[in-house]
Amino acid sequence: MPSATSFLLIALVVYGFMYGVMKLAMSTKEFRSQPLEDQARARKTFKSALVFTPFALLGAYLLSGAPLEVLRWVPLALYLGLWAPALWLFWRAYSLGVRKEVRHAKGITGKPMRNPHRARGPLALLNLCVGLGVLALLVSIPSFKLPLNSWAPLLAVLSGAYTIAVQRIEKRSEA
Repeated sequence: MPSATSFLLIALVVYGFMYGVMKLAMSTKEFRSQPLEDQARARKTFKSALVFTPFALLGAYLLSGAPLEVLRWVPLALYLGLWAPALWLFWRAYSLGVRKEVRHAKGITGKPMRNPHRARGPLALLNLCVGLGVLALLVSIPSFKLPLNSWAPLLAVLSGAYTIAVQRIEKRSEA
């Protein structure tokens, strides 16, 4: 376990680097040429990242010196935490498909799509399919005793497919 002083120094360097990159990104001409609504959304995202980073760094420090009894609970906590995105995807699919709410028809960046009524159906189906994929992963983890290091690639495939599909739906809704 690193000493508290060395970890604090590392944490400050990481935090300072993140702050510098965000300030640099917000000072570019491309950032300033975006609509004010998009700039405000990006600033909010940057601020939330800066607020939650110290908590993540503190958690990493505490886990680096935790006894094995505590570390055995980490995979269980991660497994239980994976149920939230699955439920969120099912809720979005229900909201878009059954309740026909177009306010959830948004692109990857969070901006509403130009033609949300046209994108509502495909987005509902996509959210349902990816939710079923995450649910299948969650069922297969205890069933097949999948090791923790195999979860991330499977989730990366699901989230990558989701991102690509949302971008394609967004392009089709603009046409």
